[in-house]
Amino acid sequence: MDVPKLSLDWAERRWTDPLTGMDVVCLSPNRKSHFRNTYFRWNMFTGDGKYVVFIEFEDIRDGREIGRKRLWARNLVTGELIDLGEVSSITSWGSWAASRYSHRMNVIDGSSPEALAIIQIDIDTRERRRIVPSEKLPSVYEATFSADERYIYTPLYNKEKRKLAKTMSPAESRAMMAAQPGYHEMVRINLDTGAVEHLFSATTWQMGHPNPHPVYPNLFMCCQEWAGEDEKSRWGRAKEHERIRVIDLDTKQWLDIHRRIPFQSTHEHWALAGKRIYAHGGLLGTHAINRIDLEKGENTWSPCQPNIGSSVHVMVAPNERFLVGDGHNFDKYNMPADVRRRIEELAKRPEYDSFWFTGDLQRTNGGETIWKYELPAETLWNYETYDNDANRFHADLAKYPEKAVKTTPICRFRTLSRAQMLGYRLESNAHVTPDSRWAVFQSSSEDNWFQVWAARVPGTE
Repeated sequence: MDVPKLSLDWAERRWTDPLTGMDVVCLSPNRKSHFRNTYFRWNMFTGDGKYVVFIEFEDIRDGREIGRKRLWARNLVTGELIDLGEVSSITSWGSWAASRYSHRMNVIDGSSPEALAIIQIDIDTRERRRIVPSEKLPSVYEATFSADERYIYTPLYNKEKRKLAKTMSPAESRAMMAAQPGYHEMVRINLDTGAVEHLFSATTWQMGHPNPHPVYPNLFMCCQEWAGEDEKSRWGRAKEHERIRVIDLDTKQWLDIHRRIPFQSTHEHWALAGKRIYAHGGLLGTHAINRIDLEKGENTWSPCQPNIGSSVHVMVAPNERFLVGDGHNFDKYNMPADVRRRIEELAKRPEYDSFWFTGDLQRTNGGETIWKYELPAETLWNYETYDNDANRFHADLAKYPEKAVKTTPICRFRTLSRAQMLGYRLESNAHVTPDSRWAVFQSSSEDNWFQVWAARVPGTE
């Protein structure tokens, strides 16, 4: 699909990042509300490069989005804003996704918590269609279209385990679900008829991250959630440890993803062409990019240099020439001491377990930075050579820098901790525009509102 090169010269608010000199512009409307993009791998662009979609909400209180919620689309070529209307029953800021092949989008309708539905919106006409699943579903994980736009997918968790998890802290419920998830299934919902189809089940590992293939409707990826959860918990150790899983839905056969080393990557996602899977993880004190090539039968790891480039998520550009990373929740070098102390105290409380991570306060790579990653022609990493010898590995990275990931800062972003809103976890969730020229992310503005921004990626045409 041909896409236009985006200049974004219509943007009302822009600046030059003082760290990198790159142009940064605001995509969301210039009004006093919060605006957010989707989770990093849930599509927020139409594939032809015409539209970007984001959500507006009025306020944050006690770490929760409240008040009126509204969907917006913006024409990335002309800058025209399109009001897609209120979605007050949306289950969360992330429960929506745009199609890669049309101008439609799906929104999860949470008006009936024990029987969720899907609202499908046509961006061009603004028409809405409500899709009611043939079975009552207590949750729908995400709104991502299958390649043929016929289905969305969700894990259907064990009812008793879900009920028990609500009585626990987030850490305790994760440990239980990792080790003893109970019988649960992956299902898909037909967007034409609402029919619910049960695809496969598991009892020894917790299914998560439903991720349909962008080209072939029969290929489907998911993950084992919390595969590395604390084995010392009272729930014991997970019986299986295989994070990334790919299945052919026609043959019901799981594919070999060629992992031959004990390291596990996370935040797996398909490249747009569908030939490779990208993920990331820690590798002997470095942040590393994991690439799985299904056609070539390769599973490679490429490390960054130590103490640079660490991110919560990474996302590959549509042309696969680079990836972007969304940094971390905090920058310890740019945080008032009183805010840091308050976060450290809050992080000790069970109810904030999913919001704040004290480990981010100790990171040495600066945090709050949108990164560009370029993979080397040949990676230094070889498990047989280095095993767990971090000293030798780091020495060789210094000796052969061309075999490490080229890691370049794109721009800075701001977390809401600076706005004293301490019940809320910000992930900037960086995306890349369909023309592979701009990194799109969320940040707090100078007047303490969430906004959606785009930064020009250095070295792109």
